Amino acid sequence: MLRGLIYLLSLGALAACVTPPPEEAHTLLDGRLEVALPEAYEPFAWPQRNLRTQSSTSSESEGPEDFILRGGEGALEKKFPNHSYDPAFLSRFLGGGEDIQANIRFVLVELSFANDAQEWTSSENTLGIPRSATDQDLHDRLCESFSAQWSGDRYTVAHFDPESGIGGCVNIIGAFAAQFSRRIDDKLVIAGAMDFVEVLIFEKRGPGKAFFGMTDEEKWDAVKAAANAEVAEQALRSARLR
Repeated sequence: MLRGLIYLLSLGALAACVTPPPEEAHTLLDGRLEVALPEAYEPFAWPQRNLRTQSSTSSESEGPEDFILRGGEGALEKKFPNHSYDPAFLSRFLGGGEDIQANIRFVLVELSFANDAQEWTSSENTLGIPRSATDQDLHDRLCESFSAQWSGDRYTVAHFDPESGIGGCVNIIGAFAAQFSRRIDDKLVIAGAMDFVEVLIFEKRGPGKAFFGMTDEEKWDAVKAAANAEVAEQALRSARLR
């Protein structure tokens, strides 16, 4: 038993020695928000609006900012060396020659509060919610709107972490799309994210029809890599209003 305990302690020590990837703090959205992202992510301006990271509450006038991780073709070859994707298709899918592996986009939404427990309203860059609404309530309402915008509840995977207050919604049919959110005071920080390479792998190697027989947690585990969930959740945990 003592030997087993020493072994477990050794594993813990090894895990503690693993250096996390370096992060870089970014001030964005006209100086109103600060987030930390892996150092390899760089700011990027899309030539046209990118529908893959569009959220149900986003607006161009809000001034969202995008970041990308390059190296998509190399990452795909490493993770899925025998894929059958056409090179021309890959070039288009990975950002039209930008060789994008993953991206993330941020939007900041104002929250207004009403005493009426039934009152939920929305307008450009503002979401009205009942004063009594919890973070879970807000997540549920956002995911309802998200699934209605895309392909419906059957094809939407939702996940909420009550400890961090971070929720995520992912659409898997047609256009793969993912949205994450966290409420901070009277603001809602939304991150639209995607790992292009993992989406390609999910489409070819994913669970297929077996997906619909999975539990909610199993579904989330199946889609979170393609949704770039680790980076999105990390960014939202680090988010600070300025």
